[in-house]
Amino acid sequence: MTKFSKILFIITQSELGGAQRYVLDLANHLKDNNYDIIVASGQSGHLLDECKKKSIQIHIFKNLIRPIHPFKDLFAFFEIYSFIKKEKPDIVHLNSSKSGILGAVAAKAAGAKKVVYTVHGFVFMEPMAKWKKIFYICAEKFSSFFKDAIICVSEYDKKMGIRYRIAPEKKFITIHNGIEPINFLPKEEAQKFLLKSYQLSAISYKLIIGTIANFYPTKGLLYLVQSAKKIIEKFPQTLFVIIGDGEDRNILENEIAKLSIKENVLLLGKIPDALRYLRAFDIYVCSSVKEGLPYSIIEAMSAGLPIVATNVGGIPELLANDCGILVEPKNSDAIFMGIEKIISSPGLGNILGNNAKIIAQKKYSLDTMIQKTHQIYL
Repeated sequence: MTKFSKILFIITQSELGGAQRYVLDLANHLKDNNYDIIVASGQSGHLLDECKKKSIQIHIFKNLIRPIHPFKDLFAFFEIYSFIKKEKPDIVHLNSSKSGILGAVAAKAAGAKKVVYTVHGFVFMEPMAKWKKIFYICAEKFSSFFKDAIICVSEYDKKMGIRYRIAPEKKFITIHNGIEPINFLPKEEAQKFLLKSYQLSAISYKLIIGTIANFYPTKGLLYLVQSAKKIIEKFPQTLFVIIGDGEDRNILENEIAKLSIKENVLLLGKIPDALRYLRAFDIYVCSSVKEGLPYSIIEAMSAGLPIVATNVGGIPELLANDCGILVEPKNSDAIFMGIEKIISSPGLGNILGNNAKIIAQKKYSLDTMIQKTHQIYL
């Protein structure tokens, strides 16, 4: 392939998350296919650090932030406009709502040939004040005039975009997230690594239930902790392991202490390559209240784990065909019942895990995601 295009990826935040991983995967693989790549964000962080390691050009828009801030947003618009004027990318690929709104207008004004926007779950689907929800819907509608294509990582996001009349239906296309094959550690080795800092042994527990998530309100981890109390009361030799960190850590620690389950619920913090340790878990739980198409569930499927997950965003698409148990969001009782169902029926857990592994390998490969996205650029 000849080098014919320069692609500028813009994302609001650089911290570790699904949208950032999506950008990194695309940038890294397209770089190897002779595209000139630039990745820009509103802050330094994991994404830009990883890009530097892979010799991908990076840029920081110092005024690009997630919260609504009229003055900073105006300055961010002109920052993006000026940078696009200078770099002259053929394609501007936007990710996340704030960069998607400001970036689309700035990119077209600066003469970008093609503007692509990926929806990782519309922000107006999050719990928020009514005025803010209306503002984001209107902003998404306005900015859609400046977007040539809108990629949705799930059919759910596409349906929401059409339902709220964000853009004409012909602008939407669904391209599911995809992953590369994962070199999982064997179960015993993974368990030993995760528990060593607590001087615990997996043999002390009959069951390890886990999740990997940022500690944000949208991840619904408080509901998971509350469901853990009920599971531990019924199955005392159960250990809950939560890998991740974030703004809700103190809230979760306080709830764990209040429920007197500190001995059975571990907050391990962020762990490099955490996905390699997924087979340490007997059951994987996703308690999110808002999602796009979570990588964490695709990874858990690939590990062959039985999954209990909330019925939000694109999760039902992932767990169709008996690949997991869907439960009501914001409901600790529902999460408890989903986990209890698998514990009480070991054969069911095996069936769900095997089905999930087959579907993950068949439908959610990184190569497929990249090929379909590349077609949008042409």
